[in-house]
Amino acid sequence: MAQFWRPYQKRYICDQGRLQLYCKSRQIGISEASSFKGAREAATNRRRDVYFVSTNFANAKDLIRKAKWWLQVMAKIRPNLAPSLALVTENVSMLELANGSRLIALPCKPGSVRGKSGTIILDEAAHYENDMEMYAAIAPAIISQPDLRLILVSTPFGPNGLFYKAWTGELGDETDEMHRAGLAWSRHETDVFGAVADGFPEEVLLLEDQYPSDIWAQEFLCQFISDSTLYFKHALLKKAMADVSEPDTRDAKRVLGIDLASETDKSVWVDMVKVGDSYHVLDTGDMSADDRDKPLTYPEQYDVLTKKIANTDYYQVAVDATGEGKGLSQWLQRDFGSGRVVGVHFTNQWKAKYIPQLKLDMARSRFHMPNHSKLRADFQKIKRKVTTANNEIFAASRDADGHADGFFAALLGYSMLYRPPKPKSKPRAKAHKPSNASLAKKYMGY
Repeated sequence: MAQFWRPYQKRYICDQGRLQLYCKSRQIGISEASSFKGAREAATNRRRDVYFVSTNFANAKDLIRKAKWWLQVMAKIRPNLAPSLALVTENVSMLELANGSRLIALPCKPGSVRGKSGTIILDEAAHYENDMEMYAAIAPAIISQPDLRLILVSTPFGPNGLFYKAWTGELGDETDEMHRAGLAWSRHETDVFGAVADGFPEEVLLLEDQYPSDIWAQEFLCQFISDSTLYFKHALLKKAMADVSEPDTRDAKRVLGIDLASETDKSVWVDMVKVGDSYHVLDTGDMSADDRDKPLTYPEQYDVLTKKIANTDYYQVAVDATGEGKGLSQWLQRDFGSGRVVGVHFTNQWKAKYIPQLKLDMARSRFHMPNHSKLRADFQKIKRKVTTANNEIFAASRDADGHADGFFAALLGYSMLYRPPKPKSKPRAKAHKPSNASLAKKYMGY
């Protein structure tokens, strides 16, 4: 099946080392190679368990879905393997083959990997909040179970955490113990230029001018960039993106935040809920046409949003009413009422009120969001400046993924949940206005 893969993917797929690291650029097909690597390992070994862990359980299950497709491809290309590749058990998080091997998606929690044998693939390992705890749960088995294979794959995410320490050889006592056992990490590194040199479409290089230099360096050039200039630090984002159980949304206030873009960008929505004193991003997405990766026109966006709002029991909908989005905001308010659809203007005062408060709730473990790559990148675009008059100004850079649209959609939803508009007070009874004659009698004695 070598014809499917570029040289950098082949080197990774063919690596049989027990400990493997892959530092990679975004969008160059390494997650696809990981799903094939796991599928091939299960297909060519009897009773082999292969575990996929990713930034959240949904992403891990997506790797299972891709692995299933590769099993079907292998069965067609190598008919002699087809009987052993037949699925005897199948669901969204587990595939069991006729040869006794299993492909299993696991949640990103230390307890899920403790005591496992077989092959463990940690996808986007640099982005786990509990990465060191995950490693501590696996490490004892590396020495005691000779058949265990551990694979860490990720784009960099700052000079800290498990992936950075493994890449730089700073894991400490665990690494010394591995050396004594004759174990060492095999390293693979492919930045975007290396991928293009190996045959990846060179159009990806055109994206460089559309990203800030620090984001481009970390996401595409495999550089561990410091977060000293970021308002939302790496550790804070990891805390917010920790893979926690879905909240109980019964009787909870649910809101929709919508950052309306121009017709050349994609508008973004964020579905949020408040449970107790915690805020949860349930889902996020952008509005593009199903048959093309292009923004929807405003009439098309209006149709999508009216259906979404009408079919969901949202407490309120917060809509960006600034600039070009003002007209669309007014249409929605006309249809659903200004009490349910609230138009918000992105003034400096509004940002300075809610952005620091959101950050504080993140630090208090009161704000949770999925480990979604675009949403994570949008939070990292936010920069804080202080004017000579000592006023806070929050700005965001624009790049190929937009203008921090996901962040501002989340901020809109958060602003409604943090302090929703006060209900309109009942009209006061009209006070009796005394006549001029009664006033004269009261104050002048006649």
